[in-house]
Amino acid sequence: MGKACFLTPPSIEDLYAQYPRLQASNHKITSQRTDRYNCVAWIEREMDRWLEPEIFWPDGLPIPADSADLDCYIALFRSWGFEDCDSADLEDGYLKIAIFATGSEFDHVAKQLPSGAWSSKGGSLYDFKHEDLSALGDCLVMPNATVDRFMRRPNDGADPYEIEENGLIRI
Repeated sequence: MGKACFLTPPSIEDLYAQYPRLQASNHKITSQRTDRYNCVAWIEREMDRWLEPEIFWPDGLPIPADSADLDCYIALFRSWGFEDCDSADLEDGYLKIAIFATGSEFDHVAKQLPSGAWSSKGGSLYDFKHEDLSALGDCLVMPNATVDRFMRRPNDGADPYEIEENGLIRI
């Protein structure tokens, strides 16, 4: 699997077509479209790599049976210091992530910002800030996905998540 090749460059309408609830929700586009990284890499701001088992997968982690093996993604997040937690409720001192899955298949991950909003990377499209996780519901790229779990890791507050909150661009 390689990088996406577009005959016609994707537009903001492509993002809204894939995530139909997003347009009607309180949200903000925070990057130009790019296929250089995905939602998994966005958690760590690895903006130059697509983290997926068939493209790049860190050494020492379980080898996935396929590119959507949820347990392997959980192992990756644990290697980054995340642990399971009970809810999406904002907790001072923690960075939280919401993991979307369909059964045992990983679909998406979003990170919570200090404001309580969430930040996502839409595949090979844009990064966007959304006020709640329901903005990702009924989407074309993961039509039956639900939040499988929440995870958290300590965050000392030194990083205000300025990029995720305010973006790199103005659309």
